[in-house]
Amino acid sequence: MTVEFISAINTRPGDELNPQRGGAPFDPAYLRRYARTLDDAGFDYTLVPYGSTSADSFVVATAVAAATERIKPIVAVRPNTVFPTVAAQQLATLDQVSQGRAVVRIISGGSDAEQARQGDFLSKDERYDRSEEWIRIVRRAWTEREPFSHEGRYYRFEDFGPGFPTFGDIPISVGGSSDAAYRVGGELGDIFGLWGEPLADTREQIARVNAEAGTSCGRRAPWPPASSRPWTGRCLLCGPFRGASRRTCRRGERCDEPTERAAAGERRRAQIARIVAGGGDDPGAVSPRCASGRWISPCRRSIRASSSAAESAASLSSASSPSGTSPEYL
Repeated sequence: MTVEFISAINTRPGDELNPQRGGAPFDPAYLRRYARTLDDAGFDYTLVPYGSTSADSFVVATAVAAATERIKPIVAVRPNTVFPTVAAQQLATLDQVSQGRAVVRIISGGSDAEQARQGDFLSKDERYDRSEEWIRIVRRAWTEREPFSHEGRYYRFEDFGPGFPTFGDIPISVGGSSDAAYRVGGELGDIFGLWGEPLADTREQIARVNAEAGTSCGRRAPWPPASSRPWTGRCLLCGPFRGASRRTCRRGERCDEPTERAAAGERRRAQIARIVAGGGDDPGAVSPRCASGRWISPCRRSIRASSSAAESAASLSSASSPSGTSPEYL
């Protein structure tokens, strides 16, 4: 089994643990140093996240590709923000610029409030249905050699193509912890992102995704990555723990818990965190953000805990890649 290393990119100094107050919202020189440090340190992938108030993920990924030689930028894309034929063109261009290093991560959307900020008011299941249609169109735009039209539930166009060619095959990553996520990821994903959970739970989720893949004309199951973040005895929101208690931070006895409207994966992460921290399944026992630094906190993406890119290279998560026909991780 091959071991590969994955990070998340930063566009300026500071993160959740060490927020930067003021300054420019984007630091091109810092981004180049950060990306080159990851490249030189041997990281294989770096996730370029997307948010309604973040820098554009396509532009950042292109900058990462231009500054590096080997690392593969994983572009996070929300289907509600870019039409599939346009995304296919953008991703193919990135793949050509990077000479075959482009990867795309489909973000169907776990927060209704965040989706609404950019005009998306579909339900969660509808968002996954839209992601399915989006992926099928993007793949077809990369492979069709004649113009084609499409009329679906969420997208409609006429006489598109042939699209701009890719350098190679662009892997598509899907993630989530809902039935809809397993269905779409198993059927269409090359990669399926998992939470960093206990092995039994991870094994169960891999089996769910593989079962969905098995019902799709015998296609190969997606490679299932499981990112994690090393926790070092401090609350994500508040900083170092107060006194000897592992369950108390500066904000009080508990930090904010995920609401019922939170993504299934976020609630699942909170439950796992409570169990691992010794609190059982009692929702009031311990916050996932105030758990002991002696365990690996589940997190979909690995984010450095220092403003120094050099220090971050030692603390980002590792992952196992597929070997033969058995999916192992992203």
